[in-house]
Amino acid sequence: ITFFPTLCTGTLQRDRIFKNLTRKRQRAMRRRVHQVNGHKFMATYLRQPTYCSHCREFIWGVFGKQGYQCQVCTCVVHKRCHHLIVTACTCQNNTNKTDLKVTEQRFGINIPHKFSVHNYKVPTFCDHCGSLLWGIMRQGLQCKICKMNVHIRCQANVAPNCGVNSAELAKTLACMGLQPGSISPNSKLVSRSTLRHHGKGSVKDGNNVSESSASKLGIKDLTFLRVLGKGSFGKVMLAKMKESGQLYAVKVLKKDVILQDDDVECTMTEKRILSLARNHPFLTKLYCCFQTPDRLFFVMEFVNGGDLMFHIQKSRRFDEDRARFYAAEIISALMFLHERGIIYR
Repeated sequence: ITFFPTLCTGTLQRDRIFKNLTRKRQRAMRRRVHQVNGHKFMATYLRQPTYCSHCREFIWGVFGKQGYQCQVCTCVVHKRCHHLIVTACTCQNNTNKTDLKVTEQRFGINIPHKFSVHNYKVPTFCDHCGSLLWGIMRQGLQCKICKMNVHIRCQANVAPNCGVNSAELAKTLACMGLQPGSISPNSKLVSRSTLRHHGKGSVKDGNNVSESSASKLGIKDLTFLRVLGKGSFGKVMLAKMKESGQLYAVKVLKKDVILQDDDVECTMTEKRILSLARNHPFLTKLYCCFQTPDRLFFVMEFVNGGDLMFHIQKSRRFDEDRARFYAAEIISALMFLHERGIIYR
């Protein structure tokens, strides 16, 4: 949420151009953790060719986060495979009572591997972390029974599942209607179709946008004038309503980027908070939202005055009355959010 100080009134000054900041704001959102059988999977960007430790297939992709990696045992899997993991994480704290209760509900697979140092004549990838076994000689370890290949550093993190085909076991459990690994309540799987049909045209308030008209609002009803800002999320465009001529700030989000970065829940939370902000004068209001097959559009209030950083750079120093006024607006907005259980980071 961006706080816009109520400074300027009147129409848009087309000849006035605000200087964009060269230093981009870092994303404050924390990556979500998917807990499966004690594993703590997080979407991770893979900097080298990597294979999935579950299905043994290559993890494709160049841009964005290609796979999930456990932050405890460092095993790497596809996004589609992370909820199919049957074996428990070997590095989980056994003294935790909660983890013990969860482990009791899992499958008791305990068949240790028999690893020995091995020399590989061809390029070989680790069956645990998925990365290449580097070196000319004695590159890694190989199990004498199931021929599993791992790094020496990964030996302590390998699950005791010698001879067990985890992929086939997961398919068998799925045919029986059983879930190989249960995901914690804090981690929800949202499909592409759910994102596509979630919350169409929610409108509650607006000066010149009624609920009946906004429910039918689409991209054809707006004329985009220029770009107000850019970020990793997408763009914020200045748009004008064709019928009324009213100006709005339209935030455009790419659905593929949202799904790739696992930001679906965060995006829906942002929508709910922006809808709630219409009840406070110092928070940017969300008038309505709509979507196309590949993008989400948040139609928000446009404040023609620039952000607070622009005025700090312009004035260099605020007098006491002006600083007190801005501080009061910010504190009022923060208290409004805190009273509703929302923390602004």
